[in-house]
Amino acid sequence: MAQSRQPGPTQHDPFTDHVPARTPGSLGIRDAADPNEVAPPGDTPGPIGFNDSAELLALAGGKQARRKRAKRKAKRTGKVVVLVAGGFKLFGSDAEEAEFLEKLGGGTITARWYPSTRDFLATANDTQSRPAPIMVSTAADVLGALQHEPGVFGRVIFIGHGSPGGLGLTGSLSGSMMRFSEMLRKEDLTDPKWDTVVQQIKDKFREDATFDIYACNVAVGDSFMKELARAFDVRVRSFKGEVWWCVQHDAKSKTITSRGRVAPEDGPADCSQKPWRKGVRTWIPPETVDP
Repeated sequence: MAQSRQPGPTQHDPFTDHVPARTPGSLGIRDAADPNEVAPPGDTPGPIGFNDSAELLALAGGKQARRKRAKRKAKRTGKVVVLVAGGFKLFGSDAEEAEFLEKLGGGTITARWYPSTRDFLATANDTQSRPAPIMVSTAADVLGALQHEPGVFGRVIFIGHGSPGGLGLTGSLSGSMMRFSEMLRKEDLTDPKWDTVVQQIKDKFREDATFDIYACNVAVGDSFMKELARAFDVRVRSFKGEVWWCVQHDAKSKTITSRGRVAPEDGPADCSQKPWRKGVRTWIPPETVDP
């Protein structure tokens, strides 16, 4: 490949001002010294290869550079871990759920419709993609997930059902009521068989970390929140009232067209409108208990 500009006999060639390892042309930012050089194994042909310098990856916004930046940030602030209540499989398919919603009259049904694991997982994925949300269906799942998750915790987020007695992890509809068959209760946090596990989890939280619970009524009577704060020596935040989920469906195609948007109050049938919000990363629960 010829140079992009040939210097005249009496002209100053601007490319002679470039630092070593730069080549002429618009792509002369630490690319290969010779654009015609055969790429080494594991690289790709051309002046900007797949495994070129970290500076290029950063400039290009490459995945590797973003992951490195995320790791550096996690070391400074602690990682965000998202737990999702995994035991609420209320419908066999989206089509079944869409039919159910249509029979109820459409829109966002809050009186006789309850969010399922699909809704919680959609909210979790809207909150963050890495590290991936962790599904938990029993108290042992919650404690085991936090015990084995590597790194330092800056924030733990739980998304699911709840009550003043704890976190709802598995359950089913009974009439118009949600019945929990598996929960994380304060008794689990004080059970001697979990002492070692609880201590290991406690040691992972930064001093300024939070445990944020996006579930209904957990802060009504704060005995569970107090025990959670004491057990892990962490600030716990949640809600005294209900947390609302929005779901939209298309009756003709029997599909769910939107799920996972959340709010502290009921909202319009259109999940893209306020107060519905996408994810909970910047939404701070109002009720706080310190250790």
